[in-house]
Amino acid sequence: MSRNLCLLAGAGAEADEPYSLPCGDAFTWNTCYTNNDELYDALGAFYAGRLPKKSRQRDLPLTYQPLFLYTKNNPEFKKLVAAIAREDDQAFKDLLYPSANMSEKKLDELIKNAENYTLNEKDYGTIFDQVITSTGASEASRNLVVRTLCALPRDSYFGTIETYFSSILSPARRNQQFWKLINYYWSAFFAVARPLINKAFEGDKRLEDEGPYSFALQNLNEVVSKIRKPDFFGEAQLLSTYYWQLRGHFDSVITTNYTSLSHVLGAEPIHVSGALWRFESPESLTVRDITDEALRDDEFIFPYLLTQVPIKPIICDSQVKDLVDMEDALAKATDLVVLGYSFCENDAHIASIVGSWVTERDARRLHFFYYDQTEKAPTAESVCDLLRIRHDYSGRIYTYRSSSIKQVISSLKD
Repeated sequence: MSRNLCLLAGAGAEADEPYSLPCGDAFTWNTCYTNNDELYDALGAFYAGRLPKKSRQRDLPLTYQPLFLYTKNNPEFKKLVAAIAREDDQAFKDLLYPSANMSEKKLDELIKNAENYTLNEKDYGTIFDQVITSTGASEASRNLVVRTLCALPRDSYFGTIETYFSSILSPARRNQQFWKLINYYWSAFFAVARPLINKAFEGDKRLEDEGPYSFALQNLNEVVSKIRKPDFFGEAQLLSTYYWQLRGHFDSVITTNYTSLSHVLGAEPIHVSGALWRFESPESLTVRDITDEALRDDEFIFPYLLTQVPIKPIICDSQVKDLVDMEDALAKATDLVVLGYSFCENDAHIASIVGSWVTERDARRLHFFYYDQTEKAPTAESVCDLLRIRHDYSGRIYTYRSSSIKQVISSLKD
């Protein structure tokens, strides 16, 4: 029986040089915990000509709002504060003391009561200013905030974003929730796109004069078309990447990443989590590639990205087709190589599809490459747990602890 090789690539495959794109906690930081006024100013100008002049029955809001997921007093932020107090009480104390004029005894009382939201407005304001709007803080303060947020469970923001999904169906009536969601998606877009834009337009005076957000939004068709080309970095920089060294080895490629970098592998990748060139219309509830059909000056769109949340909203058939294409590619595969992807809890649907694939036929093999040297090495049984399948199937799973790409290639040849 001839082998059919499929690659599943996650964000870890693009986290190294020359891209250094954010993944894991870094991506969460940029999208969930960073209030970005510079981005909101650029979005205000971008949407100025794309909003209706007067309201209709199922319509868009009339004005843009620079709203972040959290405010000092909203329930979502209070839950986040309670989680900080619960998970790392020393970090919680460090955030408030000595900034707040209170004793450590008082802080101990606040920690005990944080779950019941009994902090006063000043306390919440102090924490908000340090955690969410800390871009101008000292390095020591910044490190404290990073430590504080990293102490939280990775699911600490679950539920906050999902709360706003239904606003897409009635954006004018739920306009504050709608703008929080739209701004969140643009934050996710630029977390990944900004390093690519900076490189692709290096030396372009427009980028220097206008700044990355205004430049990209006012020239979105041009920017997206350029960063979609997988060779925009140049062959010299691609040579050192995982993708370049693995090119030509796979019959199919599945990626949860938003970039076009995996296109250098040879096989046309299946993007199951959206892409930087795909945008969603809340008016028609459709998703399209703006490099195929350019964005009009009066058109309202926002990035189509399935982000770090366990609930994935389905609004049109193209989203279903991505998953069908994934299942079709796996149905032909004898071997699945997983690179830079950990089957995290917010991608349960992908774990389910891969788990079913592993269990359906004896001849199938999953090759799981694990690169985080700071954590306990995975076993075939632990991968079974991630896939939610019985340990009986561990004989079909191979784990590799080496970060050498040569080991990936060697395993494919064996």
